[in-house]
Amino acid sequence: MTKLPHGLNEAPRDYKLEDTALQIRKIGNSVGVILPASLTNNTGAPEIMECVAGACEYKLAGSSEWKKSGPGEKFSIPGNSSFEIRVADAYHYICHFG
Repeated sequence: MTKLPHGLNEAPRDYKLEDTALQIRKIGNSVGVILPASLTNNTGAPEIMECVAGACEYKLAGSSEWKKSGPGEKFSIPGNSSFEIRVADAYHYICHFG
């Protein structure tokens, strides 16, 4: 049985590949790239998205306002919520969970 790090309720994954994103997750964080797309993401735990390169526009659940995020910028998403994200060019990020 794998012992989970404090605060995580699932075992870390090595990677996740979808049509528009590659995500590598380790101990409370993930790094990834989202290719040009418009996506909706659901959250379990609160998340902080930190842009490393590229840019995106995002809209939190219950909001009608799209906001921009670029290199060095972060935005927070509450737990048990969702957000929409639009990416015109590859968006490189670190996602901090919890």
